[in-house]
Amino acid sequence: MDLEALEKPLPKPSTEDYIAARLLEALIEAKLALEFLGRGSR
Repeated sequence: MDLEALEKPLPKPSTEDYIAARLLEALIEAKLALEFLGRGSR
């Protein structure tokens, strides 16, 4: 295993990648919240 490769810092995500990841996370959390709300009304 190449130790130099392990010591290199990870590439920083682009702004677009960060926005897309956060948007996906928010959508998943919103879907879960709606599912829990639906279960609570039964």
